[in-house]
Amino acid sequence: MKKVAIITMCGNYNYGNKLQNYALQYSLQKRNCKVYSIWNKDYKPFSKQSINCFIQHIKNCINYVLRRNYHQIKNSYFIGFNKRFLNYYHKKVYNSECDFLKGKFDKIFIGSDQIWKYFARGDKFGYLEFGLFEDQNKVFSYAPSFGISKIPSNQIVVYKKGLEHLNMISVREQSGVELVKSLSGRDAVWVLDPTMLLNEQEWNCIAKKPEFISDNDDYILVYFLGNSVQINPIRMLAKERNLKIICINPGTFEFYHSGPCEFVYLIKNAKMILTDSFHACTFSIIYNKPFYVFERKDSEESMISRIDSLLTRYSLIHRKIDSIEDILFDDFSLDDNTINMLKIDMKKSNDFIDECLNRE
Repeated sequence: MKKVAIITMCGNYNYGNKLQNYALQYSLQKRNCKVYSIWNKDYKPFSKQSINCFIQHIKNCINYVLRRNYHQIKNSYFIGFNKRFLNYYHKKVYNSECDFLKGKFDKIFIGSDQIWKYFARGDKFGYLEFGLFEDQNKVFSYAPSFGISKIPSNQIVVYKKGLEHLNMISVREQSGVELVKSLSGRDAVWVLDPTMLLNEQEWNCIAKKPEFISDNDDYILVYFLGNSVQINPIRMLAKERNLKIICINPGTFEFYHSGPCEFVYLIKNAKMILTDSFHACTFSIIYNKPFYVFERKDSEESMISRIDSLLTRYSLIHRKIDSIEDILFDDFSLDDNTINMLKIDMKKSNDFIDECLNRE
């Protein structure tokens, strides 16, 4: 039995982050691997050089103080998910002490999520530095995202060094393939986000009905991570269709009893999903649910490239809209070409993992 480490963001209270971690762990466990996620203590969730992110961080702190009980409730759901579904290594590790892990794993997978997005911390960039202590033959990337389209000039050397140390490289977006080539001259493989490695039946095993949902509720699920949401038009839309609105945006509290398992259930049973979230899109595709995606307008840089890559790949770019007025209650269903493409991509992605594990 191979002993495998996953290097990803472990401290996030974000649905997609936790579910992609679970999905990669699950996929490796199916291959008879003993899998641990490594908690990187150097990770910080915003760039010190971004005034917008700093202001948002201050707002979040104030919001936390004012709504402490709600945040504690939500955090308890994520902590419960961590304990039940994720297998963390017993020691949280700083970049400076990551050589503590040397020789303890047969393989190391760096990914997924936006772990290669630049965060300004001097010369530290943990998710590429992690793994530098280990033999190159052991270290691979699975579906990480740069989250940006251009690397700051003062960080190019850091990226080049990290990318050159990897045995095999895969990324989550086509733009990432191009970035890897320009930074290191190496070829990267485009693969599925880990959430899409699992089928509907496998996700059903962890889906959990939230306390606030009854069996006969018909609802629109609203999940926006940015300020793209147009709540008044959504209310009008829901009223016209006699649908309830379940809004699980950060900073809203009515439906805070939602952890990662509840998120899967809410996608699975929604009549429609409105979102600016990449992972809300992946789960909408998995469950063949009607969804519309909006560009996240408050980002310091456009966050839509990874969604564009996903929608273009599966001929779903028409699901990206600018206004609530563009919404149609159509008979949404993935066509045969999209389903076949998903099958091809799932095989390609699984083949990549197998090749990584079998390399000596």
